[in-house]
Amino acid sequence: MTGQDFGYRYTGSIAGLVFEDTDGSTSQNGAEPGFAGVPVSLLLGVTPHDSTTTAGDGSFSFANVPPGAFTVVIDTPPPGTAATVDPDGLVTLHRAEVVLTAGQAVSARDFGYRYSGSIAGTVFDDADGSMSQNGAEAGFAGVAVSLMEGAAQVASTATDGDGDFTFSNLPEGAYAVVIDTPPAGTSATSDPDGTG
Repeated sequence: MTGQDFGYRYTGSIAGLVFEDTDGSTSQNGAEPGFAGVPVSLLLGVTPHDSTTTAGDGSFSFANVPPGAFTVVIDTPPPGTAATVDPDGLVTLHRAEVVLTAGQAVSARDFGYRYSGSIAGTVFDDADGSMSQNGAEAGFAGVAVSLMEGAAQVASTATDGDGDFTFSNLPEGAYAVVIDTPPAGTSATSDPDGTG
């Protein structure tokens, strides 16, 4: 007699998240979104076992995983970012080792990334009108500066004691820097895009 076959499949699972660690705290808070569409691989030893991409909320999961020593690999980190947290620490970036027992569900294999772009500049007293700061020309402190993306203000700051400002952790995009209120009693001598 034939046809007396019995099928079984493994019930282990590995899950995690790829998120934007906006504040660099190494854990996701309620305001920090996940990165969608990030390719993630699961290796058994060095052999590819499965692959997926993150969902809209940045989550990923591998189901029906047998017991074994696995590595979760972020194949292509989000462009323009740097890693802030990795389940194994930042020594082996974009990778997490998982030893799975039969039927075990492992979660919280979370990877955090922060954008690494920046825009910086100086608001200065162009005493000689040369349109560039020389060693004798001081910066203006406390000047309000906004960073715009289209019509939306995405960040604001004030110049430091040397007149310098920086906007950090920016994703790729088209930005405009706006001096909200120029120093009192001054007129513009230079503007990076020439629009005043």
